[in-house]
Amino acid sequence: MASVEGAVSRRLLPLGTGLFSMNLAWVSWAIFGYLDTASLALVWSLFSLGIALIVLSASESYGSRLTTWLSYLSLALAIAAALSIVGYFHPVRITDEVIIDRYAAIALLHREDPYRPGVIGSYLQSSSYPTFWFTPTLDGGFVTAFIYPGLVPLYFLLEVALHLNPLVLYEVPVAVSFTAYYLYMRKNGIALEERYDLMLFSIALFAELAGFAFYFSSATIWIMFVILSLSSSERPSISGIFSGLAASFNQIPALLVPFLAVFHFRENGRKGLIRYLALSIVSFSVINGPFLAMSPGSFIHAMEHSLSQGAIGVGFGVSELSFLALASIAPRVFTIALFASYSMLLTAYALWYERLRLSFVVFPAIVMFLNYRVLPEYVLVWSVPAAMLALGRKPLRAHRVAGTLRKKALAASIAVLILVVAVPLGLHSQEAYEKSQDLKVISIRSYSDPYNVTGYITEMDVSVLYTGTQDTYVGFRIIPYGETMNANGLIWTPDPMKGAADTRGALLRPGYNNVTIFPQSYVDLLPDGRPFRLFVTDNTSISFLNSGGLSVSGVTPVSDPELAYPTYNSKDPYPGWLAHSNGTWVFHYHPGYLEAVSEGPGNLDLQTRVNGTEASWTLSFIISVNSTAPVSVELIDSQGSYVNASQGQVEDSSMQLSVEVTPGLGGNVSLRVSAVSGCSLDIRPAAYGG
Repeated sequence: MASVEGAVSRRLLPLGTGLFSMNLAWVSWAIFGYLDTASLALVWSLFSLGIALIVLSASESYGSRLTTWLSYLSLALAIAAALSIVGYFHPVRITDEVIIDRYAAIALLHREDPYRPGVIGSYLQSSSYPTFWFTPTLDGGFVTAFIYPGLVPLYFLLEVALHLNPLVLYEVPVAVSFTAYYLYMRKNGIALEERYDLMLFSIALFAELAGFAFYFSSATIWIMFVILSLSSSERPSISGIFSGLAASFNQIPALLVPFLAVFHFRENGRKGLIRYLALSIVSFSVINGPFLAMSPGSFIHAMEHSLSQGAIGVGFGVSELSFLALASIAPRVFTIALFASYSMLLTAYALWYERLRLSFVVFPAIVMFLNYRVLPEYVLVWSVPAAMLALGRKPLRAHRVAGTLRKKALAASIAVLILVVAVPLGLHSQEAYEKSQDLKVISIRSYSDPYNVTGYITEMDVSVLYTGTQDTYVGFRIIPYGETMNANGLIWTPDPMKGAADTRGALLRPGYNNVTIFPQSYVDLLPDGRPFRLFVTDNTSISFLNSGGLSVSGVTPVSDPELAYPTYNSKDPYPGWLAHSNGTWVFHYHPGYLEAVSEGPGNLDLQTRVNGTEASWTLSFIISVNSTAPVSVELIDSQGSYVNASQGQVEDSSMQLSVEVTPGLGGNVSLRVSAVSGCSLDIRPAAYGG
């Protein structure tokens, strides 16, 4: 009976994987269609593997190594298909970290020091990246400084010099990490291909890491060096080299170095400790020494700036108490708590090494939970090395060095010493923070939707009392009640057209200030009727006002007719607008107009929904065409119910097209373009209204 159950269990993996692959192939084909060659290749591969696995599951080869490897290959392709589907419905957005890192590499290529103030900002001045990709600061600006160690610009030189897809720089480290993980397991007597349960667990573990790479998280790169360091723990020199490289990419993995120093001392003796520390220092110095020599002050300031960059608080850490104004706690208190808890954990690890021997990999996640900004990947990414050490653990090689009573007494003494330093620092920071509270949101005096974005509020007039003695710059942030719409909340500003290089927000003078603010970008639009909390902040103060929701009466005929809030998504480029095309069309977004570029012949249909209103109204666009051949452009309705719809055929000139909508009618308005060769069009709103 047991043998029958075992056979069924062994047949289940290829059978289930095969059925899943075949169904996922069908779903992928339905989503990506006929003309996406790469997706079709993925579909064919999934379907073929599915058929093969179902056949093998019913044959006498169901338990063979070939069946096992085909099952895992099918699962890997299924993960790739799933990520592609996620990307289709939720397009990848490059982060500000990627942009700034890339500009740091470009600056280095131009023989500029990326750490010098203003260098990265000068590149951002000429960029057209959307502001919602950047991290907002408390005073209403954006983080634009380069604050990471020297391996980052060197690593991104690969993309800049070789013109690589930036996603490659993030996904390749995941593959390297999985290889190191697999070899470490095999070295410790665990063959993953023979353990279905562990292989499935490992694939799920690395699927999460691949997901972080899909969203351009640098954690996937530096965690690779951490995994390589841990997997070579029997060779302290190699482990030290990789630890130095990890710390040369990001400050966070540097938290692991003291724990690894204790580990190597207890596992490999004094010589092992010296080799580890020496090679860590050499590795770090070789990478960062030239940058330090170029500008010592700028480099050191950049390394420290990650703790004091003035960015808004985000995430699910305990700092929510502060940045949501649930309690009056100075942001610096969390930094002090972070270092105090880190010191206590390091002390506990050194004293109770036998018990905590392989647990130290989780300690950085605990510490980062106390940071003012808790990005999920910086906490969750430690699950991979933690699982590697837990599953592939080796027998204890260390010997006891102190009695239990001595350990407890020493730990208590060190804890008291840490608290003696940390508590006064925290109290001093808290006292200074409370004295600096000089902002108060009085009221929302008025609100409206001047940009006519259907279903949203796009303007507020806010009254703020500022009791300071010097002018200050502030930022406005809205946190809606309910589900998290955006990790940063909704960022509002007096100037919705400003770029990321504009590093300050609204200017307040002592006394009462009335400030008119707008959503910074389309992700910051406030839904009509949604309760929210409005925050105003500067670098030292915070105030908030609760609202039960704002509602604008009336029907908006067309959503965002001024093209003011681009989504940077080629399928729905503006709220309420859809784009359908054949050929190769690329959109470039500018304040108040859209530039559509085609590399060859093709058609473009830019369509919006029209709501019925009580009065007639006109929608007009000025179309500027740059082409070597005639281009047909028409502004029409899809149902033939509007009047004065216009069209034309132009070459290197401009035209104005209008459509007049009669009262009470609804439907669609489409701007249709037909080009027989490459062309460029600037689409500008010219008139809108009754």
